Amino acid sequence: MAPHIHEVVPVDGTPRYPPRDEESHRRLVYGEESALGEAYDAFGALVRAVARRVTGSAHSADEVVQEVFLRLWTCPYAFAPGHGSLRAWLSMLAHHRAVLRMRDAAGEPGEPGESEEAGEAGEEAGEAGRRARDAEAALMLHSALAELPLPQREAMHLACFAGRTCRQVAVELGIPEEIAASRLRTALGGLADRLTALPGHVPADPRTSQSPQESQETQELQGAQELPQASPPGPGDPESSAEDDHQAVSELLAAWVLGAGMPGDDARVRRHLRSCAPCAAEARRLGEAVRLLDEPAESGATEAKGARQVKGVKGAGSRKGGGKGAVRTVRKGNTGVARGRLMAAARTARPGHGPLAAHAAPYAGAVASLDALLHELDTAPALWGTPVVHDWDVQGTLAHLVAADEALAERLGLAPVTMTGGSQGPARVAMPGGPWELRWSARTEEVVAYEHTRPTAETREAWRTQAHGLLALPEAGDEQLAASPTVLMGLRLPVADHYVLRALETWVHTRDIGRALGRPVPPPLPTHLQRFVGLSIRILDRALGPTARPVLLSVEGEAGGDWVLGSDAEPIAAELVLEAVDFCLLVGGRRIPAEIARGHAGDPVASQRVLETAASLAWL
Repeated sequence: MAPHIHEVVPVDGTPRYPPRDEESHRRLVYGEESALGEAYDAFGALVRAVARRVTGSAHSADEVVQEVFLRLWTCPYAFAPGHGSLRAWLSMLAHHRAVLRMRDAAGEPGEPGESEEAGEAGEEAGEAGRRARDAEAALMLHSALAELPLPQREAMHLACFAGRTCRQVAVELGIPEEIAASRLRTALGGLADRLTALPGHVPADPRTSQSPQESQETQELQGAQELPQASPPGPGDPESSAEDDHQAVSELLAAWVLGAGMPGDDARVRRHLRSCAPCAAEARRLGEAVRLLDEPAESGATEAKGARQVKGVKGAGSRKGGGKGAVRTVRKGNTGVARGRLMAAARTARPGHGPLAAHAAPYAGAVASLDALLHELDTAPALWGTPVVHDWDVQGTLAHLVAADEALAERLGLAPVTMTGGSQGPARVAMPGGPWELRWSARTEEVVAYEHTRPTAETREAWRTQAHGLLALPEAGDEQLAASPTVLMGLRLPVADHYVLRALETWVHTRDIGRALGRPVPPPLPTHLQRFVGLSIRILDRALGPTARPVLLSVEGEAGGDWVLGSDAEPIAAELVLEAVDFCLLVGGRRIPAEIARGHAGDPVASQRVLETAASLAWL
């Protein structure tokens, strides 16, 4: 009976992923440049090693590194933390980009017949021919690996390129260990099948260029293949049970060949291979596939951090934990230059802003988040017509934000973006005496109708121009200038608070668009969320008035705190507990009171009044 393997899955059935991946993704979405630098520091060597292993070129590998991390920066929504680890995602992206480069260059080498003729000319030419055939087989395997189903591909990248053990693969992917082993077995077995079917492929002689320890391993495997199938051990055999766990060991072969098995598995697998010729042959077949995946396309030490020895297979001595004489070299010469080049390219691809005061930072983050989400539509322009909220599609939602930001922009002296480029823009409906809600609604309808007459690229550019214009104003960087009060949307607040309100609405609508497109938008950064909660509490307290029965509102989460709302002259009548993001969504019109209450005590009428008043503030 196979030993019990710990299942790394929480009781609610939802896989747990490294919190740092979720946090990195969150910071990348909201445009924190330092998050990109940290991702490069953590995974740059892995990405370069994967690319170098496929292309065999240091220059090509460096170009792939730039492409991969710029993709992460400009399209952070392409990585979904709930569907795997950032390490695996970057490795797979690097592998895909490197395979594309090799496919583009595949027509350049000489004809196969030339290599065969050269192989007859002498030992040196024969070795060159073998290398050429190996390079062709390796490209085929890397192409096949890039086409594997995602679960198998993730497991292979973590074990083969990132140097993870089978148990570490399971933990990182949030799956049971036996499932990780099974994915490795299925993936590597399929790749070995492709290699076996490749015409003219001759496996390398595993006795060449091996350490004594590796040669001994090879002899053991070859001996098992040359001997007939051993008879089952007797009942008193101390080395093995009667069944020898044939099926269980067969499932472990891929992890063992990759060097990703656990220490206790090694002796068990070796013992089984000595008595089972089919498994020994399968181990060598899998090992040949790993050799070609693991061996750089050109001579030289591998750059892989965390690689391990391939069991009994030539060409893998650089893997971590390898046999005697194993070499592991990490190229560091141009790391600082490459990092600087990446960060410079990142600033060009996704421009930031000058020094911002704390009140403008949430708006900058919300703008960065929405801009990155809209970047996803560059390759799928039809998605601009996706229904989002109210009767708006993506373009209409963005047009609404143009109209919503316009009031603050004009108050601070910016020209309306709907009138630039020689266009007169939408005609304004004169409602001098109407309520601000009606005036704002009418202006939104005007701008949405107008923007639908223009290409989506122009709508996006109008929004970006206005948003970045607001962030470039002196009021965005100076707390004193932003302290002046002004009336917008019926609220007399400091300019600084109006920046926070623009950030809150932008985040709410980014979330609307993300939900419509199937791209979950992470919560705001903690410091931004604190601004949202603090301002919403002040507006809510003003709306309740000084005569309302006092309620202690406790907000949980990263922006947590306690506030007493209502009258100061009475004892607290009720306590209400809400989660920070839910509270902001209630104020933003995306939650109803019945959906968000975490807990309450005391007067239910007083608590309900707080919830209903908060919901009534929604103008989004």
